[in-house]
Formats: sequence, C-alpha cells, structure tokens
Amino acid sequence: MPRPLNVPTIDQRGARLDFDLRQGSTLGPMRVQLNNPTSDPDVPGAPVNLTGCTVLGQVRKSPTAYGPPEADFVVAMASDLTQGYFDLTIPDEITATLPMIVDAAMTRFFYDIELIDALGRVIPLHYGELRVTPEVTREDKTEPETPEGCC
Repeated sequence: MPRPLNVPTIDQRGARLDFDLRQGSTLGPMRVQLNNPTSDPDVPGAPVNLTGCTVLGQVRKSPTAYGPPEADFVVAMASDLTQGYFDLTIPDEITATLPMIVDAAMTRFFYDIELIDALGRVIPLHYGELRVTPEVTREDKTEPETPEGCC
C-alpha cells in the first residue's frame, strides 16, 4: 500500500551531492561546517563540536560493492574542533587511479560520507554519484599494460 503524500518523513540518508570530475584532477578541498538544526531552516544553529568525532568517506563502483574502496576521501579536521569545520579532498594521485570503462565518455562511481560521533553513532552526512571523465593529457606517452582478465 503506498504511503499517503501528507505523511511526514524523517530522512536519515544525509544530503545528496553529486560530483563531476576529470580523472587525474584533485577533488576539493571542500570546507564543510556542521551546525545544529534550528526551527528556521534559513538560520544556521550553533556549530557542532567535533571533539571525539571521526569523518569517513569512500568511493565504490556500486553502492553494494565489497572489498577495498576505489578511493577514500582525505579528511582534515580543523584545529578548533568546537567550530564544526573539516575539509574533504580526493588528491589527483588517487583520482588518476580510478578504473575507467574503456572507451566510455564517463564512468560512474558512488560515495558516501559519514560522521562517527564521540558516542560511536554513525550519522550520514552526504551521498551521491562521482562521475569521472577520462584524463587525456599524460606525461608518459606509452600505453599501460592491460592486466590479465581486465576490460
């Protein structure tokens, strides 16, 4: 039975945010500030104190893929954790190694970013797609060897 349209929903997925990126380029840094919610969505609340918190983010070929991720976000917490700031980056050395679909104009990956608070609770912050176009400019003019069983 479908849910009536007027039923309130609590969304615990985090905010959807998609990225378009060229392979071999740096994603970020992106400065993020977490604020406590207020009754007025246009007015930010007090910053979240990130003392004792960890922020993690991974990129995978599909949301249900297991094994090592294709990439990890590099997270740098601000020096004053009480102001709720951290920076997210995926360096160019990492995006250069993302496995691309041969002869495709774009390869789609999926990611999410989570906060683990001081009590061990997992709080989703962001999720979405990372769409990567292949890098064309290369310093090394030789074609890399194709691994056995690949592509």
